[in-house]
Amino acid sequence: MHDQQGWSLTGLLFWVALAGFVFFTGLKLYPVYYEGFKVKSAVENLENEAGIATLNRYHLWRALEKRLDINGVTSVKREHLFIDKLKSGERNIGVRYERRIHYFYNIDFVLSFDPTIQVAGG
Repeated sequence: MHDQQGWSLTGLLFWVALAGFVFFTGLKLYPVYYEGFKVKSAVENLENEAGIATLNRYHLWRALEKRLDINGVTSVKREHLFIDKLKSGERNIGVRYERRIHYFYNIDFVLSFDPTIQVAGG
């Protein structure tokens, strides 16, 4: 007599459910991470801006906002921009924000982003 081989209906349903869970999670999170990469790129491109070290908060936001608009980013607001002056005279310029993604029922994902550049102080 031969032993039976293969998947049972229960095993098949388990793997289909797991694959569906992973796929659904990816569909919910991928756009947010993709937007996070676009924000990081926009912040890093600020280094190419002439006189970035001497710009005030308003002008920094305008330069960043142009880049964010081109990339179609809408979740970053002016209040997310930060400028930290370091003792060495350099400045950290970046964006600190969170995105909350509703998953299902009462489960949410909270994703934090903090792309930062360091420029010589002005």
